[in-house]
Amino acid sequence: DEEDDEEFPKLSADALKQHNKQQKKLQPQIKSAMERRQFNCPLCPEEGRGKHVFFKRVPVHKPIVKCPKCKRAKQRRCERLYPIPRGEEKGYGHYRCADCKSTWGSSRAIGNVGQQCHVCELRGSPNHFVKPFRIEAFKSGKGGGMAGGGR
Repeated sequence: DEEDDEEFPKLSADALKQHNKQQKKLQPQIKSAMERRQFNCPLCPEEGRGKHVFFKRVPVHKPIVKCPKCKRAKQRRCERLYPIPRGEEKGYGHYRCADCKSTWGSSRAIGNVGQQCHVCELRGSPNHFVKPFRIEAFKSGKGGGMAGGGR
């Protein structure tokens, strides 16, 4: 037992202060490590609330959330949701071709699946595929989109 005591420092006020200083230095790095991830609640359709797919900014080291619809309906008693894998995220995708700088959107985008750039195809470069740089959740309701004559 005496050998174990020599390996680990004893807890003292000075050691605790030093630990707290190190944690404060790391805190800004932890807060800045956030990412935007897509989640899908499997309980909402079963309970009559409709399909619920949403994006949320979460910490990189712990990407877990609770469904906001379930939280409201069940007074905060709901399951934890884990993010959809990056390559399987689906929604409205925004694309930008690196060669011709053309941009477009698609309502059928999937994270790791590219779409063919039609401008490059017309210029004689067929099979030039571009992956989406951003995917958004589908918005239901009237208007709101640029295709319908947005302002």
